[in-house]
Amino acid sequence: MEKFECLYLNKDCRGGLIFSAPIHYLVNQIDEVDGTTVLDAGCGNGEMSIFFALKGASIIGIDINGDRLSEAQNNSHRYQVGNNCTFINTTTENMSMITNECIDNVFSMSTIQYMQRDKVIREYLRVLTKDGSLILIENLPFNPFINIYRLFRKITANTERKKSYIKSIKGYLTFTEIENLKDHFETINHKEFHLFGVLAILLFNNKIRFYKLLEKPLAIVDRFLLYVFPPLKKLCWITAIVCSKKK
Repeated sequence: MEKFECLYLNKDCRGGLIFSAPIHYLVNQIDEVDGTTVLDAGCGNGEMSIFFALKGASIIGIDINGDRLSEAQNNSHRYQVGNNCTFINTTTENMSMITNECIDNVFSMSTIQYMQRDKVIREYLRVLTKDGSLILIENLPFNPFINIYRLFRKITANTERKKSYIKSIKGYLTFTEIENLKDHFETINHKEFHLFGVLAILLFNNKIRFYKLLEKPLAIVDRFLLYVFPPLKKLCWITAIVCSKKK
């Protein structure tokens, strides 16, 4: 079998630069997924679906993009986990084809920003088992460096595809919304990432060699500042959240 290397854990590519630390944090927070059913919400080309399937989970992957779902299906067979993966073309706001309380873990990465929050949370609660977990990696709204990039991206959007993408973002997850998750979940643990570290990603996005020179020093700065001044976490770019459902 061809060896699988999740791109989101590979720091030699952009996805790994952004998501490897949050994913490692989440993996250490959750129980073993072997024998469980995982919903990969917004599964894209199936990177995380395959990651969990290789750990013994049964996967339901959903995405609104049919082409990406075809990639996910092909990739799952490529790494010999196709029999453990079911991919469905739909949105997280409408998962009526998934029965109540059949999902042990919902995993969602950078998808809530495109969705109507109330509908999505209701659907997640409906499909989760009584002791199920919601696992999120989401963008936060207030990092000044990423907001410069967001503004630049908006100003320079010169194609219908780019303009459509900008309009599709309904808003980034706020700490008030994270706090409100306590209305539905027994426990909530979260950790924030990329305060100043985001500079390395933005400045050297396509120059991995230079990025690696800055990554460790900026990571040390981030850890120190977030330890000494915890409120600075609200200025981070990414949050990783694990919510355990109320029984």
